[in-house]
Amino acid sequence: MALSSELKTMKEKVMLQRTPIAVKNDMDRLYKKRKEVAAGISFVYEIESLPKSFAALIQGTVLYLDYMGIYLLNGCLPANQVLIFTLIFMFVFFVIWLCIYIPTRNIVDRMNNTHNH
Repeated sequence: MALSSELKTMKEKVMLQRTPIAVKNDMDRLYKKRKEVAAGISFVYEIESLPKSFAALIQGTVLYLDYMGIYLLNGCLPANQVLIFTLIFMFVFFVIWLCIYIPTRNIVDRMNNTHNH
């Protein structure tokens, strides 16, 4: 908790020394990098030898660390709320993953059944 407040204080000192345009440019670069990580990690599903559940674990872990890092550094998530954030993230990630996986699996099964008959 002390480290979090120390990082926040350091960030505030740096922000005070910078012009608003420089801060905006830094935030834009950070946001762009975050989007690249979040969007780019889906490549794990292209690796055919990797089980889908393990690919989901990799994707979920990378996204979790990405969001958690950004939220903690920006002070958007108090350190005492990390457990709640983690549980909500895991639940939502699992629900979204199932909402995509199940229909996709059903479509593939139908295509395979049509092709085999």
